Formats: sequence, structure tokens, C-alpha cells
Amino acid sequence: MRFLVSIPARYRRLLLAVSGGMDSACLAHYFAAHQKELQIEWLGIAHVHHGLREFSADRDAEFVRNLAADLHLPFFISHLDGNVLKKGGSLEENARLARYQALQEIRNLPEVRADGILTAHHANDQAETVFMRILRGSSWKGLAGISAERDDGILRPFLKIPKSEILRYTKRNHLEFCEDESNLDIAFSRNFLRAKVFPQLEPDIFQLAHVAELSKALYQKILAQAELAISPYILSQKLWPFSKRFAPYQKILAVHQKAFEACTLKSKAGGAEIFRLWLKSQGFDFPTGTDFSFNYASRDRNLLFEKSRGIFWFCKSRKPAEPMPEGARPRKNGDIFAPKDRPAKKLSKFMEESGIPKFARDSIPCFLNGPRVVKIGE
Repeated sequence: MRFLVSIPARYRRLLLAVSGGMDSACLAHYFAAHQKELQIEWLGIAHVHHGLREFSADRDAEFVRNLAADLHLPFFISHLDGNVLKKGGSLEENARLARYQALQEIRNLPEVRADGILTAHHANDQAETVFMRILRGSSWKGLAGISAERDDGILRPFLKIPKSEILRYTKRNHLEFCEDESNLDIAFSRNFLRAKVFPQLEPDIFQLAHVAELSKALYQKILAQAELAISPYILSQKLWPFSKRFAPYQKILAVHQKAFEACTLKSKAGGAEIFRLWLKSQGFDFPTGTDFSFNYASRDRNLLFEKSRGIFWFCKSRKPAEPMPEGARPRKNGDIFAPKDRPAKKLSKFMEESGIPKFARDSIPCFLNGPRVVKIGE
């Protein structure tokens, strides 16, 4: 296994995510043993206590603490609130997101300042992930599976190593580890597949990992072509018909509809999916199947799409309203816009003709002279 593991040169300070299970115990032992060989300047071990298992979670935390001491590596722990993780949505997904957030917080501690976080995901995990995403009808990006290196500094150095090799390494080095009993609970979909389905697929299961590699290469080609087709049509902030200062969203992207038309020349459904994949790469994660024929808003309105006079507006993360400048107020129903040297008209009509999207109209300052609006914006 040692000849298959490498770390990009820019990662010299590494934080190892160790749960106490066999895979992560192997990760900790391997990197501690090969630290000099891999030219790693600093190693630390991080453990996340999810607060979900009353007794075994404390046992696991103590095991990892002792493992770190045996390997002469600094130890860091984060305690999560299990009751919060159980509220709303999937417990698995809530725990996963909270775990990565906790690891990033440890990574950024002044005494840590790690370049990256290493997890012990291996080839079997990759195959399982691809299989589950196939069942869910995933996109090309989803079929690319687990990434060996994420943009946020998460690294998976064991991703091409099969579980059997990790097991051999564990036995050869007489490593101890903790068994998480929740891994035996087949109420969780991945555990069910691992226990009941995947044993029937051996050895073909590893072809799924190959599917991930092919899908990743195809996804990258699709994304590159989409970037070439779409980027010329991105509307500069200087050309927006309103000030970003008063926009009700943290992140806004404006794209001329010709970009969407270019993607859908041959296939509307396929073009819409390419456009959606490109948007996801820009940080706007719209649901699979979104065709952009109609305006869209998530239930909490933190993700929004609106068409306005040939421009596609994509918005993410609502923000608190900016205080209105002195002498200004938000628009009201029935407002008349009567700027100097222009015919008066309804403010709503003027905003529509100016291409100001609906999501931004209520946050734009209106200045009055008597009962009429004479100026909008800053």
C-alpha cells in the first residue's frame, strides 16, 4: 500500500480525521510511520464526537486520544450535539455535514493551521457511493463519486486502495481499532447495501470505482465546454440595473439567456442539465431536473432563479436588509416615478422596463419629492 499513497507537495501540514474504526486507525498509523518519507512537516489527529451513542462514543474518543499519544501526535476533539443532528432531514447527512464543519474548525485553529484534512475513504467506499447514486438517478457529477481532493482541502489518499489491502495492513501491523455498532444497523441504506447487496457483487464491485473515474473525466470535459459556451454571456456587475449593495442576496450571478440557448441547441433537456452542472460549479446547486423554463425558489428562498428581460438571475443566501439611505424608503404599491425631464409612470412599470428583477425591487431605495418618487438607487 505504501507505494500507492502520495500527497500533493502543497500539503505539508496535515490533520488526520480519525473515528477509531479500522480504516482511520490504519490512516493514522500509516501516515505517522511514513511522515518523513512523504515530506510532511506536521501531523495531527482530529476526532469528532457526534453525541449519538451514549457509551461507545466516549469509548471511541478515548481510544483515538490514546492512539494519538502512542503515535506521538497532537490530539484534537470536537463535541457535537446529537439532539440537534436528529432534528429534520437525514441523520446520516446531518452528521456528515456537521462532522466536516467540525474538522474544518479544528483545521483553522491557530495551533493547527493545517493545509489539508485526510479521511480514510477507500476503493470500496467509492464503489458503494457510485452504486447508491446510480440507484438515485444521479448526474454525471454524482457518478464521479468521491473526490480524491476537494476544493476545501479534504484529501482521500486511500481512495484507490481496496478494503482488503487495508485489512492486510491492519493485521500485518497488529493494529487495534474500535467497531462502531451503528455500522451494523441495516436501517441505514449504505449499511444495508454493504451487508446484503455488495457481497453478491464481488469482484465486479470494483468496476463501479472505474465508472467513477470515467464519469469524473467526462464531467470535467462537459464542464470545460460549458464554461467556454457560457462565460462570454455573464453580465458584469457594472451592467446590473440595481446596486449590489442593496441586493437581498449574498451571491448573485447574472447570465444572458443566449448562454442557455447555446447549451440547448441540440437538446433542451440535455442542455438544461449541462447548464445546471455549470451553475453547481459556480456554487448554485439547483435540483436535478430544473429546466429553467420557469422561475424557481427553494422553500426557504435561499436559492432563487428568475428571468427578467433576457437575463437569467441566480441568487444564493439571503442576507439582512441594508439600512435605507437617509431620506429614502422602500417602494410601495401605487408609487409613481416622476424623475426630472421624464414622463411620469408607475414605478413598478419603470422597474420592469428597466430589467430590474422582482427579487431586487423591494430593496432598492426610493427618494421622494412630495408624493412622487423622483429617484431610485444610491
